[in-house]
Amino acid sequence: METKLKLKDITTEYSKFNANQVLTEKQLNTFIDYFEDQNRLSRLGLSGVGLVCGFKVTLQYNIDKSAVTSIEIAQGTAVTTDGDLVQFFDLIAKKAKSKTFSFFKKFEDDKGQYPHFLNSQDKQFNLWELHGEKDESYVDLESFKDIQKMAVLLYLEQYSKEDVLCNKLSCDNQGIEQINNLRVLLVDCQDLEAIASRDAIFLKHDWYKIINELPIVEAKRVVLDEKNTETFSDLKAQFNAVVKDESVSTDLILGYDVLLSKFQKPSISDKIKSLFSFSPLAVPLDFQYRYDVLKDLIDTYNEIKELLLHINVNCCPSIGAFPKHIMLGKLNKTTVYPELQHRFYKSTIVGNENENLQKVALLINRAIAIANSYIGKDKSEEIIITPSQAHSFLSEKAVPFYYNVSSDFLKKWNFNKTKNYRENQNLSYHKSKLSSALAIQKPLSYNIDKNDFYRIEGHQGKMYREALEKILKLKKDNGLSFDVKTLSINATEQNININKYECEFEDLKMLLSAWRTEQNCILSEVSKTFSAFKLTNPKVNSEVDKVNSKKRKDDVLEKELTADSALIDTGKIFSRELDFQDDKKYQFNTKEYELFFEEENIIKKSLTKDKDSLGFLIEQVFDKNKKGICK
Repeated sequence: METKLKLKDITTEYSKFNANQVLTEKQLNTFIDYFEDQNRLSRLGLSGVGLVCGFKVTLQYNIDKSAVTSIEIAQGTAVTTDGDLVQFFDLIAKKAKSKTFSFFKKFEDDKGQYPHFLNSQDKQFNLWELHGEKDESYVDLESFKDIQKMAVLLYLEQYSKEDVLCNKLSCDNQGIEQINNLRVLLVDCQDLEAIASRDAIFLKHDWYKIINELPIVEAKRVVLDEKNTETFSDLKAQFNAVVKDESVSTDLILGYDVLLSKFQKPSISDKIKSLFSFSPLAVPLDFQYRYDVLKDLIDTYNEIKELLLHINVNCCPSIGAFPKHIMLGKLNKTTVYPELQHRFYKSTIVGNENENLQKVALLINRAIAIANSYIGKDKSEEIIITPSQAHSFLSEKAVPFYYNVSSDFLKKWNFNKTKNYRENQNLSYHKSKLSSALAIQKPLSYNIDKNDFYRIEGHQGKMYREALEKILKLKKDNGLSFDVKTLSINATEQNININKYECEFEDLKMLLSAWRTEQNCILSEVSKTFSAFKLTNPKVNSEVDKVNSKKRKDDVLEKELTADSALIDTGKIFSRELDFQDDKKYQFNTKEYELFFEEENIIKKSLTKDKDSLGFLIEQVFDKNKKGICK
């Protein structure tokens, strides 16, 4: 008898019993079937199906590792699509963590007659059952040929055991026994692939295989230097080479073809090709924006890839997908990810898988919208600065102005905003479809702490002086922190008059100012000291005498303070000393600081000009030879 699925015919009603009522077998069975079906359906609809945890398969080899001696399988939990809860129930009583199988024999499914084990000719696939204990009909696992080509699956054999004697005699105190045997089977990997090909859930969620088919795609950088930017044609050639690179264009198209086919969406290959199918001799003026579109498509593609392994969710699992078996995978693992192994396909209320699936669906639609909504412009009416983000997902950034920003496009840009019905609160150059709130229409007037990037758009095609003036005005009016530089293409030393341009390097200017101040300080001290020698007595220097005199006074003061320290308030001493020293120091430093930045001759300004000093004569020489003095 073929295995009858419990949920193939779902019982939706049952009878309520009355006192002294004679019950029929149909009434009792209907009662049991109703609650059993509800229990099974609850597992499917509220939890999920597949391999929940455990059931890890470990091979154990002989000494020289030439043969597999046993297979250890850890305790685990799984749920079939018929609602069966699968575990090694015998391990629970033993409090054991795993089972070891060292023997095998050929398995014939003559009792369960599970249709998933039949090939296209209705013949059973070759199956071998694993056993843990020795028996006359069992063979040592070590003798199993080509075991590395095998895979493991759990099979819940179910059938009704009808007693022949019970059919002839009264069976009022008996019933038909329902047999459930959990068998561990080996099957050839190719045969298991044939079994898996009928599994709608496994095929839908075989994301390991899909990711393995998806190429790695990243946008190539446009590296500019003084040689490849000498002319406008050279600049365009650099961008043209990047967008035409085979690793980008071919791989990106292939990746999207795989994804869109999987999600049953129309191809965008032709749209992508049309954006970059221009001739190297006729590169359009909006080549930079087309390069940005390429990066947007790549960012969206990679964002989808990151989520594919986290969308194992199924709202209404197909009961016939794997109703009585669970695939545990290949014995010989050749990839980093598990092959021919069920995962746990969660209900939509469990975890974040359903939200991830919704996000992937939105990203797929966004990629289609990007490819179809490009409206690159050579010239725009107004220059606008929009706050955005540099190091985040594309959805967190402002919508670029080179897209046709319709209401439908906005719904496909940012998942979180669309989910919360706030898609019109994205920021963009185009504001007609955005919220009328001032924070959206004029975002620069509000908090921009979270923004580390500004989209400056609408300047292309304008005269650079006009564009520069407008951008600088927007920067000043909104207190923005960025710098603006204008670069000339096709410019050479022959056609540029450097005197027409004011060039200022703030970092070099600061270093020059510091160096100049230091030199002025040294020159001032030298001039003041050298010019202080007396003409009447060359051995006497008034500046040196001042220094020596001050030093003697400080020594005397220190001795007096030490002698009277027991009688004088230390706080007043400190205050007096501080006031005296700081006042003198302040007066000197302030005067010298102002002097250092004057444009006059620092040497002349610092001379000691007493009538009997050398400086008096030097000043007269300076006055007589003004034209020979470098200022």
